[in-house]
Amino acid sequence: VYSLGVVLYEWLAGQPPFAGETATELAAQHLLAPVPCLPAHAAPWQGLINLLLAKDPGRRLADGREAAAAIALRDPS
Repeated sequence: VYSLGVVLYEWLAGQPPFAGETATELAAQHLLAPVPCLPAHAAPWQGLINLLLAKDPGRRLADGREAAAAIALRDPS
């Protein structure tokens, strides 16, 4: 679920949610940094991204089915 959040964030923002010059810096960003805000055009997706990238696994969506349902609810097409 977390990985889906990373991919979805990058798709919406055009860049990964976290960056670092080394693998250690990148891992620290994933563990400690708050989820960055999406650009204005993707702002309606921020709540879902926050649920997918929650640091505490207990605060994330439980599985792929919950994630798919949440995405379907936000899909404007």
